[in-house]
Formats: sequence, structure tokens, C-alpha cells
Amino acid sequence: MCDQFLGTWKLVSSEKFEDYMKELGVGFAMRKLGSLAKPTVIISADEDMLTIKTESPVKNMEISFKLGQEFEETTTDNRKTKSVVTLDNGSMIHVQKWDDKETTIKREVMDGKMVVIRGWMPQSRILMFQQIGKSKHTLLENAAAVFRPNSPESHILPAQGFAQRIPPRKANIMCNRFVGTWKLVSSEKFDDYMKELGVGLATRKLGGLAKPNVIIRMKGDVITIRTESTFKNTEISFKLGQVFDETTADDRKTKSVVTLEKGSLVQVQKWNGKETTIRRKLVDGKMVVECDMKGVVCTRIYERV
Repeated sequence: MCDQFLGTWKLVSSEKFEDYMKELGVGFAMRKLGSLAKPTVIISADEDMLTIKTESPVKNMEISFKLGQEFEETTTDNRKTKSVVTLDNGSMIHVQKWDDKETTIKREVMDGKMVVIRGWMPQSRILMFQQIGKSKHTLLENAAAVFRPNSPESHILPAQGFAQRIPPRKANIMCNRFVGTWKLVSSEKFDDYMKELGVGLATRKLGGLAKPNVIIRMKGDVITIRTESTFKNTEISFKLGQVFDETTADDRKTKSVVTLEKGSLVQVQKWNGKETTIRRKLVDGKMVVECDMKGVVCTRIYERV
């Protein structure tokens, strides 16, 4: 899972770095020096030990650690932190704690570049690194699910306030119409929808730029929906009417269920007392996906490849 990070990376863009350093409490002079630096990051592994070395005209630093194990770190701006690095859906999550404060550094590989998001709310720093001397990598994330059915002999379809049942064979025939590969051709109010979900600005911008392909397949009564894009790859597998645990592209941990309603695939995600609905339907040979969060509706249209 860490292989995609290994190599030497050079900084090619940076946003809000000075704001982030100011929020950390870094002094004016050090902020100016830090903003001018164009660091190179070298990530290596020796069995289960990872090393991240940062080289720049301001300061060179190096940390070595094992995933999930706390270690002591002295940062470039001389903070003495208790740090831990974990993997979360293919992203490397680096948490630093000191003096009752905390910041998170998220590293992920997207379209052959390493994107580093340093989060100190409300400030975020976004850095993008280009790998030196290696081919592109893509990031693969999987989210799978299991929900206990209400009945092994039927699927639940909520419609007009009542639970309706259809035979599994008919449900499979209806779902087969969605099977195939679909490419995004238009999108409306996606940024508004993500904002209503609580997605941060940086992730919204990346998500808005992505042009995903959606691959839907069936094996028996198990449906798999795989979304591939330069932003992130995700995959869910489920049975109709059965709840499953899902990790979304924006890293929400949800309890989800997919049902059939008047020929549409209706997916409901619930988390932290919130709920959103994703409705997939076929209209004139196209797959129309409507995402609804508190009345903010995004419409995305896909054509079959």
C-alpha cells in the first residue's frame, strides 16, 4: 500500500502555505523563508520502516517510523511533537500533537503526483509533488459492505411510504440494465452538493476537476459499482436491501443501503446523524445520477462507453 509513495518528489505547486504556517505559530521571518523553499521529498522503505527525508535550502529533515506506532518528531519549524502515521484508504495520514495542539498531514498519489494536504482548521495547505525518474502511479481505494437482509427471498423497495417486495430474479433483470462502463459527460451543482456534505475546499476543487468512469457489474445477486478517476478510485459491493459499511471518496464513514425503486437504484448513506441519497436511473440510454443532500441536488449524466 505504501509502494506508490516510494521515490523522489519535487515540489511543483503550493497553496496557502504561509496561512498554514501562521496558524501554527511560525514567526514572520521563518514563514518567508519557508514560502521561498522548493523542497525535494525522498520516501524510502526498509521492510516495515518508512523514512521521509525533506531537503531544501531552509533546512533538511528526516523522520523514520513504523505505521501506527507513535514517534517523537522535531519539525522544520522546531516544534517537538508526538507523531503517528497511518494508512487510510491508500492515503498516508500523519498526525502531529504538541502542547494540546494537533495538525494533520495527508499524503496521497493522484494522477502520478503526490498531493500533500496539511490541515489546521480552518487553514489548509495544498502541495503537489511530481515524481522524479519514475512512471505514473494511480491510487486504488476499496470500500466493501455487508447488510443483513430483511428477507432472504425478496428485496425491499421503499415507495410511497410503503415497503414493497419484488422477486430476486426480477430485481436482477432490472439491475442488469445498469451493467457496463459509463463516462461522465455533464455535471451540475456538484460543488454545491459537496459543500453541503461538509467537504473541504481543496477536496471539492479536486473532485470538481475529475471526470470519472463508472463501471457497474453483477455476479449473482452481488452488485459492484467501481468509480475510476484521476482524483480517487473507489469500489463498493453490496446486495440490494442489505446495509453495508462504506468509505466514500471524501472519506466519510457511512452506513449505506441500495434498493430498487421504480427501476432506479437508490443509495442512502447515513453518518453522524446526517443522510444523503444518490439515485441512479436510465433515461434515453444515459445514466442520470441525482445526489440530494438537504434539498441541494446535483445532477450528473453518464453515457455508456
